[in-house]
Amino acid sequence: MDTVSKRARARRDVSTVTITCARDGRAHHVPDVQIAGPQADGAGRYVAVCGHVVTAAAMVEPEGAPCPLCAAF
Repeated sequence: MDTVSKRARARRDVSTVTITCARDGRAHHVPDVQIAGPQADGAGRYVAVCGHVVTAAAMVEPEGAPCPLCAAF
């Protein structure tokens, strides 16, 4: 299996949660280990699969427009 195929498979195996960013208003896919794992910072900031640092919007707000880069993963 080539490197590109390995990366694509790894992305599919990552479980994500959709979180809308308060800064850009987009709904990003954040790996669930970022939220509950040891790398959670407790400040509501997470790194989405697209690389964007998401500042979580209030969870009572409607979900924002999907991030096109996250959707590509």
